[in-house]
Amino acid sequence: MYKLLCILLFILHVNGQEYDADCITPTGLASHCISINDCEKLKPLIRLPPVQREALKSWHCGYDGDVPRVCCPPTTPKARCYTVMGKAGICVSTKACPSIAIRLKPPVSTANLEYVLRSKCRGPAELNVCCEEPVRKPTLENTKANITADDRINIITSNPIEKVTANPVSTNNLPNTNSINIPNCDTVDIPNPDSGCCGIDSNGGNRIIGGNATAIDQYPWLALLEYSNTRWICGGTLISRRWVLTAAHCLVTHEMKSRNAQSVRLGDYNITNPGIDCVEVEGGGTDCIAEPLSITINETIIHPEYRAPKTFVEPNDIALIRLQELAPYSDFIRPICLPPSDVFQSPPANMKLIVAGWGAMSETKSSSDVKLHVDLPFFDQQSCRKLYSLKGKPIIWDKQICAGGEANKDSCSGDSGGPLMYSEEEKPFQITGITSFGVKQCGFKGRPSIYTKVISYVDWIRSVAKP
Repeated sequence: MYKLLCILLFILHVNGQEYDADCITPTGLASHCISINDCEKLKPLIRLPPVQREALKSWHCGYDGDVPRVCCPPTTPKARCYTVMGKAGICVSTKACPSIAIRLKPPVSTANLEYVLRSKCRGPAELNVCCEEPVRKPTLENTKANITADDRINIITSNPIEKVTANPVSTNNLPNTNSINIPNCDTVDIPNPDSGCCGIDSNGGNRIIGGNATAIDQYPWLALLEYSNTRWICGGTLISRRWVLTAAHCLVTHEMKSRNAQSVRLGDYNITNPGIDCVEVEGGGTDCIAEPLSITINETIIHPEYRAPKTFVEPNDIALIRLQELAPYSDFIRPICLPPSDVFQSPPANMKLIVAGWGAMSETKSSSDVKLHVDLPFFDQQSCRKLYSLKGKPIIWDKQICAGGEANKDSCSGDSGGPLMYSEEEKPFQITGITSFGVKQCGFKGRPSIYTKVISYVDWIRSVAKP
């Protein structure tokens, strides 16, 4: 309770501070209302002929004395965000979002505080939230009393500051004043990779044995399975608001008896802390997430051919978990993409895959307190089959893939059922594998771990995982 109180006081302090006037650019990005002389992207447009300079009207937001202020486009566009309810939004300060600001009016309830914390996103202010509705419009400030609002806007288009050149100027660099296309991710269907609703990691990374702790909001699709007789022995991956993907062996024994998985834990970072997790970030600040969610399992679906054919080890080791309630999307709970194609048919040179989870850090410690991640090399199938063979016959098949085999870098039993991930540059993360099995020694040189190849099951997943 003391921790919640401290966070509440911090939020109220930040919410009461005065920021530069928050505004939304005509292209839909959160930014600041500043003097046009300080806006490197729009300042050159002052020299354009009057007709071409009309575009500046939509960026106007006030005055500094007689100098127009504009909602200056950010140097780096802010990443799109998703509200607690899974709807697309814009990352702005708490003051600029009416639905959040009203929740912060004293007295602030615990429920409202947790809602605000779950709405956090990375933006220009000290405390930013993902806001669905249009934010407050900037006000026209520092203006002369005898000039109307229309007159003030017209100042921008009446040949101010410098004489216009006779030669026309190219309009190729004019800012696009059309609204950006922010997807609606409120659907309960499994999102497609090109939808912008999956595989989006809000953190670029603080770049498991051999692994490093992740940022607090990295890999928001990671899940932990909670059991009736033990806390966690397996992980999983959120693929939609309704479904979690995991390994079949995490849900049933080899005799097909249930392991009694009861619920799925989402949005966690430090599994030893039952409350709000906070970490120190660059610049001396603190980044926090609200308490994790545990959602009851409604149904488990094991692949009908799990452990068949018997000539291979753990074939078809894949299963789906249907959640009783829809997962609320935020920067800390979000789905990964299913693979759109087989990246292993023509893998790039030195292909690196990613494993993340709360797995074993060594053979003597069963799990990590916080999320970990590690890059693993792709291990070609031919070489892997030679390593995993019995009496000269391979015991893995083409619906399994191999990765790892570097000393002190691998996934361990605590990550069973968790994702093996891949992301091409500028593209969303996709789940390429599900951690299935490996040698007893974690991070053993020359011995990769084995993963269920997800692309081989995409049709089955989509046919089963209905809303």
